[in-house]
Amino acid sequence: MLRRHTFFRNKLNLFNEANKEMFNAPAIAFLTIPKISPAWSVFDLGIFAQSLKLSAINNGISVMPAHSSVSYPDLVRKYAGISENEMVGMAIALGYRDNGAEVNDPKFYPDRVPFEKIYKLSK
Repeated sequence: MLRRHTFFRNKLNLFNEANKEMFNAPAIAFLTIPKISPAWSVFDLGIFAQSLKLSAINNGISVMPAHSSVSYPDLVRKYAGISENEMVGMAIALGYRDNGAEVNDPKFYPDRVPFEKIYKLSK
């Protein structure tokens, strides 16, 4: 488990500030699903989000998914013109990576739990 003080190599404030501005991305995709959808539709939303991100990356566009950007769905609806009939599920920032930005420093990424510790295949 990561301790908060080691998250992002003690640069959590830098990350949080960049996150507030969606990393200055020129485009943000807000992903929604109809409010009348069954609960399992969130899985469809996740699959679509993954496909969108992979397609963008494959075309040289950086992505940054952020739930924090949809924490206030009424504001998102107001400024993005999203219907009241839609649930705002997530936002994905899209743009070209600024390698000069400190938040994009390759040494900035958090430590991850090794895949082998979280993956279990039952026989």
